[in-house]
Order: sequence, then C-alpha cells, then structure tokens
Amino acid sequence: MKLPFNGKIVVGFDLSDMYSQVSYANVDDQNVETISSVAGQEAYNIPTVLCKKIGLNQWYYGKEALRYREEGIFIENLLSLAISGEPLQIDGSSFQP
Repeated sequence: MKLPFNGKIVVGFDLSDMYSQVSYANVDDQNVETISSVAGQEAYNIPTVLCKKIGLNQWYYGKEALRYREEGIFIENLLSLAISGEPLQIDGSSFQP
C-alpha cells in the first residue's frame, strides 16, 4: 500500500480478543486514518482469530479464518493467549503466542 504522503508516520494497533484495527497518522498534520480490511469499503474491524489447515502450513486470519473454521484448527482469544505467554500446541507443533 502506498501512503498518500512522504513524511513520518505513526502507526497504531487497537487489539482485543474479538477485533483489531490498524490506523496511521502523518506526524505533520496528525489526521488519523484507519485501514479498511476490504479495499473501497469501510470494513475496519478485523476479527482477531487464526485458522490453520490440518496437515498443511496454510494459515488464515480475520474473516478468512472465520470462513475456514470448520475445516481446520481455529484459534481465538489471540490477545489473551499472547499475554499468557504459554506455548500453543497446534497440529502437532509448538508455537509461541
């Protein structure tokens, strides 16, 4: 994605177990823009979930993870898992949150 300016920017992440958002602001004018997860739409909330296809190194996040949740290993509460720091066992492998 090409940003509409060449100056310095500040990037912010709003994280929760349910949804996440990504925003940025040009340091010079401080006009905050939130990034849509769908080009041309105002779809700002990204579901904070992952889904891994069983037996494959194929991962999905957000709305795609919700779409494939019945076909793979569905991981939710990602923020809480990261805060706990406990390794996750997913499809026979250990992952640090």
